[in-house]
Amino acid sequence: ADETFDDYKTNPPTSGVHRGQTSPWGSYREASDHETLVHNLEHGGIIIHYKDLSDEEIDEVDAFADSFIYGAISIPNPDIEKPIALASWRHMQECDELNTKAIEGFIDDRCNKGPEKLGTTCNRE
Repeated sequence: ADETFDDYKTNPPTSGVHRGQTSPWGSYREASDHETLVHNLEHGGIIIHYKDLSDEEIDEVDAFADSFIYGAISIPNPDIEKPIALASWRHMQECDELNTKAIEGFIDDRCNKGPEKLGTTCNRE
């Protein structure tokens, strides 16, 4: 099942065709396929896509995603336009720089709003 779907309307994608499995929540240092990540969004998760950040900023983004037991992913994505792109089901917000307040606000607003509710999504440790 390695088919890819490149007809997403946004970058990063916020909805659409996706694989049957989800990615484990947490931080990643390598890009993943959108088809799996979109399934995480459907479950109400938040994905923090980033590019061109310093090592310190990447550590901060990863620590932020890892502070959620469930429901957040941080992942590099060289194809986004701005340094940060926040994705939830059918919503996206771009940031010109790393701004944890903006990320927190997006998560508070958008977490667990996917069509498949999981209930425990976005609980902090």
